[in-house]
Amino acid sequence: MASMILKNVPYKTKAEKKITDEQIIWLRNSLDSKHRISKIRGRGPRKKWALKNGLHPRAYDQDLPLEYAERVTIYVDLKGKHKDIEWLNRRKHGLQLAKWRLESEIREINDSLMYIGVKI
Repeated sequence: MASMILKNVPYKTKAEKKITDEQIIWLRNSLDSKHRISKIRGRGPRKKWALKNGLHPRAYDQDLPLEYAERVTIYVDLKGKHKDIEWLNRRKHGLQLAKWRLESEIREINDSLMYIGVKI
């Protein structure tokens, strides 16, 4: 899962390509040491380019080459070690929440038992 997604960035004309390429270079240089651009995906019509290149009409269904893209999506992600640390922290938080819920349920059961007169 990407940390940040820049969707539908214009990439159709030469001017748009130049500006977007410059923005991608700027973004790469500006990211902190924890992040990286994980992928850049081309968006736009696929069938006409596949047929024009003599390929099957569904040839570019999975990935459209950037040279044919009208728009691009840029995915920024955490680098490996930092991704692992973030995942472990989220897991730890989830387990702490589960522990809190279980302790709350145990307290409620104990209160109910005490209410009806059962010694714990």
